[in-house]
Amino acid sequence: MRLDEVYIPPSVEEKLSFKHGVAAYEVEEAFDDYRGPWRTRSGADGRRRYYILGRTRGGRVLKVIFFVGDDRTAVVVSARSPSGRKDEHRHRRR
Repeated sequence: MRLDEVYIPPSVEEKLSFKHGVAAYEVEEAFDDYRGPWRTRSGADGRRRYYILGRTRGGRVLKVIFFVGDDRTAVVVSARSPSGRKDEHRHRRR
């Protein structure tokens, strides 16, 4: 599936900045960088959530968690630096 847009709700954007130190433009850069298949996880609200590991132009790796809206919009739930070697190893293999 192709995405038309990336949307970060204002409350999520504030959390990303304050809690994870991630700017909105970095999330968009991570989506621009990512070329592989989306990985899936189940959400507590019953929606299917996806995540990607993408690199910003500054070289930072981000794990972005999102769901896909009806209009092919990626609605970002969270974004942060990956935790653990498993995530970092997956990104290095690409």
